[in-house]
Amino acid sequence: MLKRASWFAALALLLLLTPLLTAHARVAFRWGANRSTADTLAKLGGSLAYDADIEINGGNGHVYVYGFPGDLNTYLPALYRQFKSDALAPSKNANATMRMATIERDTSILRLVLLDMTSEGRTLVFAIEQSRNEWAASDDMPDRATLESIGPLPVAEPVFYIRDRRAGMSLVVQKTKLSPLSVHQTFSAQLRASDWLPALPERRRRPANEDRFAVYMNGDNTCVSLATLDASTGTTRITVLHKQRGIE
Repeated sequence: MLKRASWFAALALLLLLTPLLTAHARVAFRWGANRSTADTLAKLGGSLAYDADIEINGGNGHVYVYGFPGDLNTYLPALYRQFKSDALAPSKNANATMRMATIERDTSILRLVLLDMTSEGRTLVFAIEQSRNEWAASDDMPDRATLESIGPLPVAEPVFYIRDRRAGMSLVVQKTKLSPLSVHQTFSAQLRASDWLPALPERRRRPANEDRFAVYMNGDNTCVSLATLDASTGTTRITVLHKQRGIE
């Protein structure tokens, strides 16, 4: 069973694209979560990495994160057939590294966020389920003040955030026209100015558009950042994970 204290490590390792999570994932279904979603993603070859009641853009819901050993295009045809959303059509934005789809059901709303971790050929699928009332509460993009209450973030356009208050963990996705290198340099300077220290050695002389992954520590707090270029749009996707240690 994967305890809450281990969830951050699991997500960080997924961001590192290490195939860690298999048979020991914790499975629970709360907030009226639809078990068929989890069953479908598992049958398509995914391994459950994260499973929790969460807050998304201010509304309550439930999230599953599944890791798939392959690039996004490998799984799009099957995901398209299962969830029947035009946003997942393989012919649409064929080179995109992120897909987002909203699927309405009788009493609930399912959001799918698919991330192609291009450099390592792995895919993450976030499945977020909410009642219609909670979905309406979290339909708007998060504002800057809300995001800044979570922890330090790059200056960029917000896409969505999720927060697990019980585990002291949050994940924010943003986008910008800056290169991954520029994002990394400016965010690193911002963190260092606030007494955050890098936890990993930095590789030198890398192309500006190459993915940038970094981990920072500040006391009991950890910040993991990943900046990835989406070649289809010319924008950089920024994923930032915050975790407070000692919170179960």
